[in-house]
Amino acid sequence: MLTCREVTTLASDFLDGDLSLFRRLNIRFHLARCAGCSEFLAGLRVADQRADQLRRSITRPEPELLDRLKASVSAGLHEEASLAETFQPDLEASNEPLIEGIDEPSDERVRRIFDDIRQKEGFVPNLFRAYAHQPDVLEYNWQREKSLMYGGVLGEAFKSAIVVVVSSDNGCGYCVHHHQVALQSAGFSQEELTALSSDPESSRFTGREKALLALVRQANRDPHKPADALLARVRAEGATDAEIIEAMSVMELYSSWNKFLDVMRIPLETDVS
Repeated sequence: MLTCREVTTLASDFLDGDLSLFRRLNIRFHLARCAGCSEFLAGLRVADQRADQLRRSITRPEPELLDRLKASVSAGLHEEASLAETFQPDLEASNEPLIEGIDEPSDERVRRIFDDIRQKEGFVPNLFRAYAHQPDVLEYNWQREKSLMYGGVLGEAFKSAIVVVVSSDNGCGYCVHHHQVALQSAGFSQEELTALSSDPESSRFTGREKALLALVRQANRDPHKPADALLARVRAEGATDAEIIEAMSVMELYSSWNKFLDVMRIPLETDVS
Protein backbone atom coordinates (compact mmCIF):
# COMPACT_ATOMS: atom_id res chain seq x y z
CA MET A 1 0.00 0.00 0.00
CA LEU A 2 1.21 3.51 -0.81
CA THR A 3 1.86 6.07 1.91
CA CYS A 4 0.64 9.67 1.76
CA ARG A 5 4.18 10.85 1.05
CA GLU A 6 4.52 8.43 -1.87
CA VAL A 7 1.18 9.54 -3.33
CA THR A 8 2.07 13.24 -3.17
CA THR A 9 5.45 12.51 -4.77
CA LEU A 10 3.76 10.66 -7.65
CA ALA A 11 0.87 13.14 -7.99
CA SER A 12 2.20 15.04 -11.01
CA ASP A 13 2.99 11.85 -12.94
CA PHE A 14 -0.47 10.53 -12.02
CA LEU A 15 -2.17 13.65 -13.46
CA ASP A 16 0.01 13.49 -16.58
CA GLY A 17 -0.87 9.81 -17.17
CA ASP A 18 2.77 8.69 -16.93
CA LEU A 19 2.27 5.84 -14.44
CA SER A 20 1.58 2.16 -15.01
CA LEU A 21 -1.95 0.79 -14.66
CA PHE A 22 -1.06 -1.01 -11.42
CA ARG A 23 0.45 2.17 -9.89
CA ARG A 24 -2.60 4.23 -10.96
CA LEU A 25 -4.92 1.69 -9.32
CA ASN A 26 -2.89 1.84 -6.10
CA ILE A 27 -3.13 5.64 -6.07
CA ARG A 28 -6.86 5.57 -6.83
CA PHE A 29 -7.80 3.38 -3.91
CA HIS A 30 -5.46 5.35 -1.60
CA LEU A 31 -7.31 8.52 -2.63
CA ALA A 32 -10.65 6.84 -1.93
CA ARG A 33 -9.58 6.49 1.72
CA CYS A 34 -7.46 9.61 2.27
CA ALA A 35 -9.15 13.04 2.30
CA GLY A 36 -5.83 14.88 2.69
CA CYS A 37 -4.27 13.39 -0.44
CA SER A 38 -7.52 13.85 -2.39
CA GLU A 39 -7.50 17.57 -1.53
CA PHE A 40 -3.81 17.79 -2.42
CA LEU A 41 -4.40 16.21 -5.83
CA ALA A 42 -7.41 18.43 -6.49
CA GLY A 43 -5.32 21.50 -5.65
CA LEU A 44 -2.50 20.38 -7.92
CA ARG A 45 -4.96 19.78 -10.76
CA VAL A 46 -6.37 23.32 -10.30
CA ALA A 47 -2.85 24.77 -10.28
CA ASP A 48 -2.06 23.02 -13.58
CA GLN A 49 -5.29 24.27 -15.14
CA ARG A 50 -4.73 27.85 -14.01
CA ALA A 51 -1.16 27.86 -15.23
CA ASP A 52 -2.30 26.54 -18.61
CA GLN A 53 -5.02 29.21 -18.79
CA LEU A 54 -2.49 31.89 -17.93
CA ARG A 55 -0.08 30.61 -20.54
CA ARG A 56 -2.78 30.81 -23.24
CA SER A 57 -3.86 34.31 -22.19
CA ILE A 58 -0.42 35.93 -22.34
CA THR A 59 0.34 37.59 -25.66
CA ARG A 60 4.05 37.01 -25.32
CA PRO A 61 4.39 33.88 -23.18
CA GLU A 62 7.24 33.59 -20.74
CA PRO A 63 7.54 29.84 -20.13
CA GLU A 64 10.23 30.18 -17.46
CA LEU A 65 8.01 32.49 -15.40
CA LEU A 66 5.04 30.13 -15.67
CA ASP A 67 7.17 27.12 -14.75
CA ARG A 68 8.40 28.98 -11.66
CA LEU A 69 4.78 29.79 -10.78
CA LYS A 70 3.73 26.14 -11.10
CA ALA A 71 6.75 25.03 -9.06
CA SER A 72 5.90 27.56 -6.35
CA VAL A 73 2.26 26.46 -6.16
CA SER A 74 3.27 22.78 -6.14
CA ALA A 75 5.80 23.40 -3.36
CA GLY A 76 3.09 25.10 -1.32
CA LEU A 77 0.75 22.15 -1.78
CA HIS A 78 3.51 19.71 -0.79
CA GLU A 79 4.07 21.76 2.36
CA GLU A 80 0.34 21.58 3.15
CA ALA A 81 0.39 17.80 2.63
CA SER A 82 3.37 17.49 4.98
CA LEU A 83 1.53 19.49 7.62
CA ALA A 84 -1.52 17.25 7.16
CA GLU A 85 0.67 14.22 7.81
CA THR A 86 2.08 15.90 10.93
CA PHE A 87 -1.24 16.90 12.47
CA GLN A 88 -3.38 14.01 11.18
CA PRO A 89 -1.37 10.83 11.79
CA ASP A 90 -4.47 8.71 11.06
CA LEU A 91 -4.01 9.48 7.35
CA GLU A 92 -0.71 7.60 7.37
CA ALA A 93 -2.21 4.83 9.48
CA SER A 94 -4.89 4.32 6.82
CA ASN A 95 -2.29 2.38 4.79
CA GLU A 96 -1.93 -0.28 7.47
CA PRO A 97 -3.82 -3.60 7.17
CA LEU A 98 -6.89 -3.83 9.36
CA ILE A 99 -6.19 -7.50 10.06
CA GLU A 100 -2.84 -9.26 10.15
CA GLY A 101 -2.45 -12.56 8.35
CA ILE A 102 -1.34 -15.73 10.12
CA ASP A 103 2.22 -16.67 9.16
CA GLU A 104 2.77 -19.77 11.33
CA PRO A 105 -0.59 -21.42 12.05
CA SER A 106 -0.90 -23.57 15.16
CA ASP A 107 -4.14 -25.16 13.94
CA GLU A 108 -3.44 -28.48 12.18
CA ARG A 109 -6.35 -28.00 9.80
CA VAL A 110 -5.05 -24.58 8.72
CA ARG A 111 -1.57 -26.03 8.21
CA ARG A 112 -3.00 -28.72 5.90
CA ILE A 113 -4.89 -26.10 3.88
CA PHE A 114 -1.76 -23.92 3.63
CA ASP A 115 0.20 -26.94 2.34
CA ASP A 116 -2.47 -27.55 -0.31
CA ILE A 117 -2.36 -23.88 -1.33
CA ARG A 118 1.45 -24.00 -1.64
CA GLN A 119 1.24 -27.07 -3.88
CA LYS A 120 -1.08 -25.22 -6.27
CA GLU A 121 0.16 -21.63 -6.04
CA GLY A 122 3.75 -21.94 -4.87
CA PHE A 123 3.12 -19.76 -1.81
CA VAL A 124 0.30 -18.78 0.53
CA PRO A 125 -1.20 -15.42 -0.54
CA ASN A 126 -1.92 -12.86 2.17
CA LEU A 127 -5.61 -13.18 1.32
CA PHE A 128 -5.68 -16.74 2.65
CA ARG A 129 -3.45 -15.86 5.60
CA ALA A 130 -6.13 -13.36 6.64
CA TYR A 131 -8.92 -15.91 6.17
CA ALA A 132 -6.94 -18.35 8.35
CA HIS A 133 -8.28 -16.62 11.46
CA GLN A 134 -11.53 -18.52 10.67
CA PRO A 135 -10.63 -22.01 9.37
CA ASP A 136 -14.13 -22.70 8.02
CA VAL A 137 -14.02 -19.53 5.93
CA LEU A 138 -10.46 -20.29 4.81
CA GLU A 139 -11.39 -23.77 3.65
CA TYR A 140 -14.57 -22.57 1.91
CA ASN A 141 -12.73 -19.87 -0.03
CA TRP A 142 -9.79 -22.08 -0.94
CA GLN A 143 -12.07 -24.84 -2.22
CA ARG A 144 -13.90 -22.31 -4.41
CA GLU A 145 -10.60 -20.98 -5.76
CA LYS A 146 -9.25 -24.47 -6.40
CA SER A 147 -12.36 -25.77 -8.13
CA LEU A 148 -12.92 -22.65 -10.24
CA MET A 149 -9.39 -21.60 -11.19
CA TYR A 150 -7.67 -25.01 -11.39
CA GLY A 151 -10.60 -27.10 -12.63
CA GLY A 152 -13.72 -26.56 -14.67
CA VAL A 153 -14.32 -26.26 -18.41
CA LEU A 154 -12.71 -22.89 -19.18
CA GLY A 155 -8.96 -22.36 -19.67
CA GLU A 156 -6.90 -21.08 -16.74
CA ALA A 157 -5.48 -18.13 -18.70
CA PHE A 158 -8.95 -17.04 -19.76
CA LYS A 159 -10.19 -17.18 -16.17
CA SER A 160 -7.22 -15.04 -15.10
CA ALA A 161 -8.31 -12.58 -17.80
CA ILE A 162 -11.78 -12.46 -16.21
CA VAL A 163 -10.13 -11.65 -12.87
CA VAL A 164 -8.02 -8.86 -14.40
CA VAL A 165 -11.02 -7.25 -16.14
CA VAL A 166 -13.32 -7.47 -13.10
CA SER A 167 -10.67 -6.43 -10.57
CA SER A 168 -9.51 -3.51 -12.74
CA ASP A 169 -13.08 -2.23 -12.87
CA ASN A 170 -13.32 -2.64 -9.08
CA GLY A 171 -9.95 -0.96 -8.43
CA CYS A 172 -8.41 -3.99 -6.68
CA GLY A 173 -4.68 -3.79 -7.39
CA TYR A 174 -3.98 -6.98 -5.40
CA CYS A 175 -5.99 -9.26 -7.71
CA VAL A 176 -4.95 -7.39 -10.85
CA HIS A 177 -1.29 -7.88 -9.97
CA HIS A 178 -1.48 -11.60 -9.25
CA HIS A 179 -3.45 -12.46 -12.37
CA GLN A 180 -1.41 -10.22 -14.63
CA VAL A 181 1.60 -12.24 -13.43
CA ALA A 182 -0.29 -15.43 -14.31
CA LEU A 183 -1.06 -14.10 -17.80
CA GLN A 184 2.55 -13.01 -18.31
CA SER A 185 3.58 -16.59 -17.49
CA ALA A 186 1.12 -17.69 -20.20
CA GLY A 187 2.88 -15.46 -22.76
CA PHE A 188 0.93 -12.20 -22.59
CA SER A 189 2.91 -9.00 -23.16
CA GLN A 190 2.59 -5.87 -21.02
CA GLU A 191 0.85 -4.14 -23.92
CA GLU A 192 -1.73 -6.94 -24.09
CA LEU A 193 -2.33 -6.73 -20.34
CA THR A 194 -2.88 -2.97 -20.50
CA ALA A 195 -5.30 -3.36 -23.41
CA LEU A 196 -7.15 -6.20 -21.65
CA SER A 197 -8.17 -3.92 -18.78
CA SER A 198 -9.33 -1.06 -20.99
CA ASP A 199 -10.66 -2.88 -24.06
CA PRO A 200 -11.21 -6.65 -23.68
CA GLU A 201 -12.65 -6.80 -27.20
CA SER A 202 -9.16 -6.13 -28.59
CA SER A 203 -7.62 -9.10 -26.76
CA ARG A 204 -6.28 -12.29 -28.33
CA PHE A 205 -9.19 -14.39 -27.03
CA THR A 206 -11.75 -16.13 -29.24
CA GLY A 207 -15.12 -14.62 -30.11
CA ARG A 208 -16.76 -16.93 -27.57
CA GLU A 209 -14.36 -15.83 -24.82
CA LYS A 210 -14.75 -12.13 -25.69
CA ALA A 211 -18.51 -12.51 -25.45
CA LEU A 212 -18.13 -14.11 -22.01
CA LEU A 213 -15.83 -11.26 -20.92
CA ALA A 214 -18.46 -8.73 -22.00
CA LEU A 215 -21.12 -10.61 -20.04
CA VAL A 216 -19.18 -10.86 -16.79
CA ARG A 217 -18.01 -7.27 -17.07
CA GLN A 218 -21.57 -5.95 -17.31
CA ALA A 219 -22.68 -8.29 -14.51
CA ASN A 220 -19.96 -6.86 -12.28
CA ARG A 221 -20.44 -3.22 -13.24
CA ASP A 222 -24.24 -3.11 -13.44
CA PRO A 223 -25.93 -6.32 -12.26
CA HIS A 224 -29.41 -4.76 -12.64
CA LYS A 225 -28.95 -4.04 -16.34
CA PRO A 226 -30.73 -6.61 -18.57
CA ALA A 227 -28.26 -9.15 -19.95
CA ASP A 228 -30.50 -10.70 -22.61
CA ALA A 229 -28.56 -9.31 -25.56
CA LEU A 230 -25.20 -10.32 -24.10
CA LEU A 231 -26.45 -13.82 -23.34
CA ALA A 232 -27.76 -14.10 -26.89
CA ARG A 233 -24.31 -13.10 -28.17
CA VAL A 234 -22.59 -15.60 -25.87
CA ARG A 235 -24.81 -18.43 -27.05
CA ALA A 236 -24.46 -17.39 -30.69
CA GLU A 237 -20.69 -17.72 -30.26
CA GLY A 238 -21.18 -21.30 -29.08
CA ALA A 239 -20.76 -21.03 -25.30
CA THR A 240 -22.40 -23.75 -23.22
CA ASP A 241 -24.44 -23.19 -20.07
CA ALA A 242 -21.59 -24.76 -18.07
CA GLU A 243 -19.13 -22.20 -19.47
CA ILE A 244 -21.53 -19.32 -18.73
CA ILE A 245 -22.02 -20.46 -15.13
CA GLU A 246 -18.27 -20.91 -14.62
CA ALA A 247 -17.38 -17.50 -16.02
CA MET A 248 -20.04 -15.82 -13.89
CA SER A 249 -18.83 -17.73 -10.81
CA VAL A 250 -15.26 -16.48 -11.31
CA MET A 251 -16.63 -12.94 -11.53
CA GLU A 252 -18.73 -13.45 -8.40
CA LEU A 253 -15.84 -14.90 -6.38
CA TYR A 254 -13.31 -12.22 -7.25
CA SER A 255 -15.78 -9.36 -6.98
CA SER A 256 -16.34 -10.39 -3.36
CA TRP A 257 -12.60 -10.82 -2.78
CA ASN A 258 -11.96 -7.35 -4.25
CA LYS A 259 -14.18 -5.88 -1.55
CA PHE A 260 -12.65 -7.94 1.27
CA LEU A 261 -9.08 -7.14 0.20
CA ASP A 262 -9.69 -3.41 -0.14
CA VAL A 263 -11.82 -2.93 2.96
CA MET A 264 -9.37 -4.89 5.13
CA ARG A 265 -6.37 -3.33 3.30
CA ILE A 266 -4.65 -6.69 2.75
CA PRO A 267 -1.19 -5.90 1.32
CA LEU A 268 0.56 -7.51 -1.60
CA GLU A 269 3.20 -10.06 -0.67
CA THR A 270 6.72 -8.60 -0.68
CA ASP A 271 8.69 -11.81 -1.11
CA VAL A 272 7.03 -13.28 -4.23
CA SER A 273 6.68 -11.99 -7.81
